[in-house]
Amino acid sequence: MQESKIILTPIPQSNGAIKNRPKIVLRKMPKFQDLLVCGVSTQLKQYIPNFDEIISPNDADFESSSLTKSFRYPTKLSNRHS
Repeated sequence: MQESKIILTPIPQSNGAIKNRPKIVLRKMPKFQDLLVCGVSTQLKQYIPNFDEIISPNDADFESSSLTKSFRYPTKLSNRHS
């Protein structure tokens, strides 16, 4: 798994269903090869000020991100075993 790649991971929903949701791989952790990931969403209407960060096509590094449209992501991170 390569850093900066977007992957899909199963996430439980509030109704009990499991859906694959996109995550950005931030780092492959040493020793156990766990992945440090960050969830992303295209639901910009759910943006939370001082918590989420918007990734926009206007950003200088957007083209190198491999994203195709605007995303928001929380500034808090989660760890998911690969």
